[in-house]
Amino acid sequence: MVTVGSLAPVTAWLRLDLRRRARSLAVLALLVALASGAVIAATAGARRGASAMDRLLARTLPATAMVQPNEPGFDWAAVRGLPGVEALAAFPLSDVRLEERPAAPVGYPLADGDAFSSIERPVVVAGRAPDLARVDEAVTTQAFLDLHGLRLGDTVTARLRTPEEVDRSGGDDAEPTGPRQPIRIVGVIRTPALVTTPELTTTPAFATRYRANLVGTTNQVPYNAIVRLSGGAAGLPAFRRDFAALTGRSDIEIVDLAAQADAVDASDDFEAAVLLTIALAALLAAAVLLGQAVVRFTAASLADLDTLR
Repeated sequence: MVTVGSLAPVTAWLRLDLRRRARSLAVLALLVALASGAVIAATAGARRGASAMDRLLARTLPATAMVQPNEPGFDWAAVRGLPGVEALAAFPLSDVRLEERPAAPVGYPLADGDAFSSIERPVVVAGRAPDLARVDEAVTTQAFLDLHGLRLGDTVTARLRTPEEVDRSGGDDAEPTGPRQPIRIVGVIRTPALVTTPELTTTPAFATRYRANLVGTTNQVPYNAIVRLSGGAAGLPAFRRDFAALTGRSDIEIVDLAAQADAVDASDDFEAAVLLTIALAALLAAAVLLGQAVVRFTAASLADLDTLR
């Protein structure tokens, strides 16, 4: 029968042994924690990375295609009426320059109310979404900020051309001497179409106020557009046929944005597979190294355990 008195030697030995081996046990526990943390972090990162594009597509009402007729005066209202077109956002092919960053890739001004609302509705990573009725707000991708040394909340200045300069050059080559519009970066966003693009994007209100400075007065600057189809990528062949029948042209480029998203998703899947491989390698290495440490620690205690027994 085991009594309290008979356990006293065991309790005394445990106190002495723990005191003697406290440092080794602490180091062993730290190694286990570090190894477990590395494996869990790599596995979680792989799972999140593999689903990144799917989660983005589910939240942003992504554009299915970009239609590029590059033709002044193109009738986008007729394209809106085609079967399967749920949303369309047009933008003029106008170059907007920033005084502080002349080489910065400012995106073509959004000129349509559907943009950022019923098509390519952005996920806000930091800050907030722009007020689409304000001309002095813009959003950007993190890649744009990193590339040009800017931060959320910074103000840049758009320098536009005069209508006469646009009419003379078609909006491409003239050095701007027109209005100066301060623009504050209010948000960092992510959308499928901009996921890999360093770009600053202005609001439709900006394009409305400065329409003459962007497209001139002689209608020489063309508009292109992004469209969202109800059938997604599966509806693209029918849209191509309907678009060719509407315009009588089959040479207009229609870029499959869904295929571009699939390419990014495939890249994410590859990175996730690499992370899972790293996680597995870390798990195996930890099992071998920590197993050896546990074996050595146990072996060092066997003589004392025999004496105690």
